[in-house]
Amino acid sequence: MKENRLQRLLDQAEQHNSALVAVNVSNVETIKAALHAAESTQTALILQVAPLQLDFQGIDYDEFVELVSVLARRHNVDYALHLDHAEEVEHCLRAIDAGFDSVMFDGSKQSYDQNLQGTKAVCYAAHRKQVLVEAELGRVLGNEAGSDEPSLDDVYTDPQLAKAFVEETQVDLLAVAIGNAHGFHVGPPKLDFERLNQIRLSISRPIVLHGGTGIPVDDIRQSIALGVRKINYFTELDSTFMNAIKQEAKENPSALMIQSFAKAQRALSDDIIAKMTYCSSAILGKATTPLASTSSNAYQPHVTASAQTEEVIA
Repeated sequence: MKENRLQRLLDQAEQHNSALVAVNVSNVETIKAALHAAESTQTALILQVAPLQLDFQGIDYDEFVELVSVLARRHNVDYALHLDHAEEVEHCLRAIDAGFDSVMFDGSKQSYDQNLQGTKAVCYAAHRKQVLVEAELGRVLGNEAGSDEPSLDDVYTDPQLAKAFVEETQVDLLAVAIGNAHGFHVGPPKLDFERLNQIRLSISRPIVLHGGTGIPVDDIRQSIALGVRKINYFTELDSTFMNAIKQEAKENPSALMIQSFAKAQRALSDDIIAKMTYCSSAILGKATTPLASTSSNAYQPHVTASAQTEEVIA
């Protein structure tokens, strides 16, 4: 049985009460920036990409896996590959076959039952190949999450529903909606830590926080203390990269593309280093209560598909 790299990294994060930084990468420069940051800090890394990013680049799943593998050879880095925000089961299946360590089936825009059935189908296929699955329950909004509208009670993750969802799907990681948002916030984010605590006491799974952009460091650390083990960053990092290119073009109009990209790569790496530093820094002892169950019902990798999940994609 092959080892799943992400499972090993999650186990380490749990032991050290820290979180893995998950960086969305879009090209060679962003991959290299992330690898350099991980090597510089001697910190593990999740490199992730969404189907939309691959479509923009005209790169397929196999090519992405091979590209990262080639670039990583020059770095002493512990990393895992993750497919982010795949809204179709087919995209997850392609990533599983290509050799990703984990995939996210994002059924958060669908009905609860559709989300449930899609997640079960992906878990069935993934667990047969020792690949982990992330799902989202509730809905992480765009930057409207910092405003008064809409009412976020309608989209927050319900702890008891999360328990039922995890038990039926046997999903490996759960992304939650607790006031976090994709993109830049229009106002200060207000994370519902009490809800997060209830969720982590209801499920025995690593919790994922999407929309790391704009969340204050203290809130990030409090989230980690309450069971978050994977934190996604994209918008802020993408902005860092693009702003560096724009600044170089402004300061040096005759600069070549490779010069601008090199500067952007360095700026991005510095930004990732900062995030890795506070996500992996020692915060042991800050959690007020132990992580959910340590009994026989506690989380174990689900590498064998059940008859129930087999029926989903039959």
